[in-house]
Amino acid sequence: MKKIMLLAAAMALVWAGSAQAHPPSQVKLDYHLGDQMLHVTMKHVTHDPQEHRIREIVVFVNGQDVGHFYFVQQTSAQGLEEALPVSAKAGDDIRVKAICSKAGVAEAGMTVPSEE
Repeated sequence: MKKIMLLAAAMALVWAGSAQAHPPSQVKLDYHLGDQMLHVTMKHVTHDPQEHRIREIVVFVNGQDVGHFYFVQQTSAQGLEEALPVSAKAGDDIRVKAICSKAGVAEAGMTVPSEE
């Protein structure tokens, strides 16, 4: 009986901790050909942007892994806004994977437009 109570308490603690963690959301991408920069904006609300944060963004161009960008904190408690140096040309497919430090992953993609 004691083991069951301890197991139940441990499961409750794990469940409570994971209920606080959540993946990034509302990922928006914008690519600027002129300066070869990928502008990433994503929502990830947290009370502690250093502890519970978007810790990594992985960038793929045409399916090839072209960069891993690591963060020690978010730009705000509401989320992350960053400009990442990424080489691409008009028509290329860019995908990003954003990884939370606690739990969860969000992905988004876009096709690089031709600038006019």
